[in-house]
Amino acid sequence: LRDERSELERTIPGLPTRLTLARKVGVLMERIQDLMRERHACRARPDEDRPLRLEQATMLSRLDDRSVLCLGRDASAARFMMRLVEMAGGRFTHDLADDAEDLARIEQSMRAADLVICQAGCISQNAYWRVRDHCRRTGKPCLLVERPRAMPEVQR
Repeated sequence: LRDERSELERTIPGLPTRLTLARKVGVLMERIQDLMRERHACRARPDEDRPLRLEQATMLSRLDDRSVLCLGRDASAARFMMRLVEMAGGRFTHDLADDAEDLARIEQSMRAADLVICQAGCISQNAYWRVRDHCRRTGKPCLLVERPRAMPEVQR
């Protein structure tokens, strides 16, 4: 029986690769199902963040040639924010606020901006506290985004 199976496997070109790919597809399908269930559960629970998202959307909707600084390393969230800012008539600048920790440069960028968007989970703790302190001292509007991947939710 083993000999027959081995012979059959040799006669079908690419069978081992096909079997491996089929297993990977199965694993990916399970992952998709898990994510869809998680998404459904998130949509089913009460929307506690809605007032905050509305406030943020309102803040972004009236920029009229104002300068908006985005701090953080999440490039896809920064691109999304750039589109929102430009659609609202603002000027967008992005600073990685990376581990080089040039805090003087960050401070200068914040002074030049009319609004600061901080990707809280994507910058160092030192830079995060610098941003919060600057916004409190100056009264400058600051959006602290804890989950940059949730930025598309601001549209709603």
